[in-house]
Amino acid sequence: MNVGGRDGTKQIVDADQRGFDWFLDKAFQVIFFIGGISAIVFIFGIFIFIMREGLDFILGNFNAAEFFFSQRWMPTSRANPTFGALALILGTASVTGLAMVVSVPFSLGGRHLYRRVRHRQDARNP
Repeated sequence: MNVGGRDGTKQIVDADQRGFDWFLDKAFQVIFFIGGISAIVFIFGIFIFIMREGLDFILGNFNAAEFFFSQRWMPTSRANPTFGALALILGTASVTGLAMVVSVPFSLGGRHLYRRVRHRQDARNP
């Protein structure tokens, strides 16, 4: 194996002379590689599952107006499954709005406080 020396020259190192750190590094490289590949495989599996389950809904008797403006959400009904997303959309919008009502004043106040403190520090240390 060719390994760079400290002076920029190449040295040949036998496998017996490799240290514990080298083996530990290679083990973690393999572990992270397997973890990355498995994450990609799982994401593709989730995508395929969602597409397979939702394809019947999209290709069936899909009514966009009923889906977006109905408040009834009963997907497990055997006689008449209903998929109304209005309640989910309004719930998401209300939670997002409430989060913004709380977070925006804190962020603006933090910015104002930071500028005041920074201004005082600059005045003390010219």
